[in-house]
Amino acid sequence: MVNCQFSKKIYSQDMFLFCGSCELDLEIMDRLSPEYNCVLKILRPIEFINVLAQAIHNVSPLDLNNVYFGHCQYADRVIHYSQDTDVPPALIKDTKYAYQKELRFMLTPETDSINPIEVTSVEASKYCKFVSAAELADVTKRRLNSYRLNPGE
Repeated sequence: MVNCQFSKKIYSQDMFLFCGSCELDLEIMDRLSPEYNCVLKILRPIEFINVLAQAIHNVSPLDLNNVYFGHCQYADRVIHYSQDTDVPPALIKDTKYAYQKELRFMLTPETDSINPIEVTSVEASKYCKFVSAAELADVTKRRLNSYRLNPGE
């Protein structure tokens, strides 16, 4: 055999994901979609995800003891068959998405089969706020100025 590649498949059960960037950044928003005009800033992440998990649970039962989160790891999804990884498959993304700096909340359903759902939670809105593209541009500008020795130049 010449130039053979052996790999193994790692499966993850279906789960609900809530994904977002860890940074307020206009460039990230624009790269996700030029049509976006705001982002959702989560002010109190633990409270937000707990309320969101309960809202999802009311529509599609979740294992509320199995809610976790993590930063995405940007890597090739094909690994050598002899390698083990402790990174859940739901946290592995192709390196071309590394600019997103993504954090994912993973919510495990009580059943093996799930479907996309929509949830509404007025209570969750207490723990987040919308940030307009204009506000985001201002935040980005201030951050860039903070790196300069002479801001405003």
